[in-house]
Amino acid sequence: MNQLWSEVLDAEVARLVAALPVIRPLRNGDGPLVEALLRDLSSTSRLRRFHAAVSEIPTALLKQMTRVDTPGEATLLATTVVRGREVAVGEARYALSDEQNDAREFALVVADPWQRLGVGMELMRELMRHAAQSGVVVLYGDTFADNVPMLELARRLGFEKRRHPTDARLARMSITLDAVKGRVRAADSSHATYSLAA
Repeated sequence: MNQLWSEVLDAEVARLVAALPVIRPLRNGDGPLVEALLRDLSSTSRLRRFHAAVSEIPTALLKQMTRVDTPGEATLLATTVVRGREVAVGEARYALSDEQNDAREFALVVADPWQRLGVGMELMRELMRHAAQSGVVVLYGDTFADNVPMLELARRLGFEKRRHPTDARLARMSITLDAVKGRVRAADSSHATYSLAA
């Protein structure tokens, strides 16, 4: 391999590594990042995230989704840099459950161009670690019964699938986190590496 080709290859590898998403907690001032992520979703992705046809994200909902330090809740963002600006390409969160005190309900969304690239898997792994370390016993979420990619991701992470208790359109995914403390079952041994940031 000549020196020019080696330099070109090194530059390309550096570019690709720089584009890998950083997974970090939601911060004050991240409202515009979350708003842009949700706004740019396809209609299918938005429907799967909210379980309803949503053309615009109501201001009150966006405010609620971008609150930080809400006791018992957590939000992680996957971000990358595009033309010198930070862009959110995915979000995972868990929130207090109306069903039981030691359970949390999770939600996950990934920007359409970044789907099926491992972003959702890494977000969920980190969310599960955070939940386990925070004393959450059960993590659960609902998705459309025909949302095969989400159901497969959940299966690979160890979630069990059940019928939704009240909505026939939905399936419920749940996992008990006692055995997950400090680790998450590897979905497979060959997944992309993502940076973590505080």
